Amino acid sequence: MFASLHIPVSIRFASLVAGLALCAAGAASAQSTVVRVTTNVGNIDIQLLDAEAPKTVANYLAYVRSNAWANVLVHRSVPGFVIQMGGYTWPVASSSPVKITQLPPVVNEFSASRSNLRGTLAMAKVGGNPDSATSEWFVNLANNAAN
Repeated sequence: MFASLHIPVSIRFASLVAGLALCAAGAASAQSTVVRVTTNVGNIDIQLLDAEAPKTVANYLAYVRSNAWANVLVHRSVPGFVIQMGGYTWPVASSSPVKITQLPPVVNEFSASRSNLRGTLAMAKVGGNPDSATSEWFVNLANNAAN
C-alpha cells in the first residue's frame, strides 16, 4: 500500500520538492509504520514507533492521511540542530503561507531512551506545556537529548 502526497518545501534560497507517503514496513520492524518523505535530493524513510508512542503516531498519520501537509514548507532550518515543518502550507494559488488547521493536542509520550537523538523525528510543543504537540514536527540533525 503506497499513497503519495507531494509537498514543495522551501528553505530560504534553496528549493526542495518533497512528498510524504505511507509504506509497508520492512521485516525487521513488522509492527512499525514507515512514512517516506520524497525529495528532489533523495528519500527519507521515517520509522514511526507505533507501540512506543501510539497517540503521537496516530496524530502524525492523521495529518498525512488527511492531506493537511500538502504543499507544506520548512519554516525552521538550523544546521546542526533541526529541520522543522508541519505548521504552514503554501497553496499553489496563494501568494503567502497559510497556517495548517490543527487537530487537538497530543499527550506527551516522552521516553529518555529515544528523546531527541540525531536522526529522530519529534513533535514540536509549546514551551512549558509537554502535552501541546499538534501539527508541527522536526528532525533532529544532532544529538539534542539535553533539550
